[in-house]
Amino acid sequence: MIKHFDIKSPLFSHLMGVLSHFHLSAIMKKLGFYKEKGVRPVTMVVHMIMSLLTCGSFNQYLKQGKYECDENLSKSAVYRFMSNDSYNWRGVHTEIAKVSTKYISGLAKDKSKFLIVDDSLYERSRSKSTQMMSRVYDHCDHKFCNGFQYLQVCYSDGYTTLPVDFALVGAQRRKESRRKLKSGKHKRQLMINQVTGYDKRTAHGKRLRECQDKKPNIAIAMIKRALNNGITAKYVMFDSWFTTAPTVMRIKEMGLDVIGMVKHMRNTTYKHGKDGYFSIHDIIDQKDSLKWFEKAEPNNEGILGSCIVETKVTANAPRPVKVKIVLVKDSRSSSSKKKVLAVLCTDTNLSNWEIISYYGYRWNIEESFYNQKQLLGLVDKCRANKFSSLITHVTLVNICSIILEIIRRDNADPRTFGGVFSDMAEQISDIPFSVAIDSLMQCFRKVVDTLDDANLIVKNKLMLLSERCSMNGITNKVSSFKSS
Repeated sequence: MIKHFDIKSPLFSHLMGVLSHFHLSAIMKKLGFYKEKGVRPVTMVVHMIMSLLTCGSFNQYLKQGKYECDENLSKSAVYRFMSNDSYNWRGVHTEIAKVSTKYISGLAKDKSKFLIVDDSLYERSRSKSTQMMSRVYDHCDHKFCNGFQYLQVCYSDGYTTLPVDFALVGAQRRKESRRKLKSGKHKRQLMINQVTGYDKRTAHGKRLRECQDKKPNIAIAMIKRALNNGITAKYVMFDSWFTTAPTVMRIKEMGLDVIGMVKHMRNTTYKHGKDGYFSIHDIIDQKDSLKWFEKAEPNNEGILGSCIVETKVTANAPRPVKVKIVLVKDSRSSSSKKKVLAVLCTDTNLSNWEIISYYGYRWNIEESFYNQKQLLGLVDKCRANKFSSLITHVTLVNICSIILEIIRRDNADPRTFGGVFSDMAEQISDIPFSVAIDSLMQCFRKVVDTLDDANLIVKNKLMLLSERCSMNGITNKVSSFKSS
């Protein structure tokens, strides 16, 4: 949240410049955002974004009265607009993300681009009537609570992180759960307020169906959607929850490489030639005796080594994928007995250090979750019970996050200063032959003069050298070359 925000400040003009760069009005008109009367949809969205960036609450935003608002713009009008099921908010988010990623990728063309996938808790502990709400597990407090799993895909170049898609995921309603509900079993897996009787062809209907799907399937669909909309990347990164053989195989078939942490599970094994199958525990325990395990140098900052293996063929992963597993010591463990972490990468040409350094960029999405929850009011600033209102609010929070990331990049990166830097940062053209000869002879003459001052050259030979390399003759030839 931006405190003490003034409409006359340069930050406000910068913000409006970023919004105009998105062409928000054209996007919303293209996607069919329409109101018969009252405030235009684009005007309402701009004020909602301003309220998230300044006050957090739209009611407080209207009470401050710092910004010129239409008389028909009220809290009730905004809530009705947010709860409209016919609006395609995913399309708005995707179009803005496409423009933003194209702008960011143009600033660092030589850097690798990443898509980062992760989920976080969207808690609604005090709610009872929220649509599609489920009992979800909080891995931080180690307890179940009401809410959603907030699944997000971010685009990153290592410095700027832009959310390009998201999904609110609930629990899957299983057939046996209804029978065993009376006995108390499987109660945590039930969806509390499931919506039925919706049109599955609409954007809202697709969101409701998506809410009941598995997270790996939703993540794969979001990655495909990002690629189809022109958001390009080379690597997909996620934590150990998503690093499974079926997910790795499906992403590899899309032409992307995977970098992810691997769980230490005995039943998840990897094959190396005729030596058989090995789990991560087996590789760690037998790393000193395995001939195909390449040990790292002792001063390699905690990296123990790496090996190239294949994923196990199963019914869900019928095709094996060649992967490189890097073992590294966990710096968070105690110094006496450090835990060993395993990082998987499908690009076997990368070095161990590149794989570990690339995987460090995955933490950017954790910072994005923190900023959205603590600063932009992702959870606290919307208490609506309708699922479409929640989707609208989360979409606007993601748009605000994109705006702030672009402003931060503009203020920190000198390549965004405009045409002056573009003229200076053009690739250096080849020096003309005449200029090169002139510069070379001037340097040579300075060397000769320096040696003469130090009495290191006999004068007779120096005069002979000066006659042969007289600057008068060279300069005449150079001047005639320039004139031609």
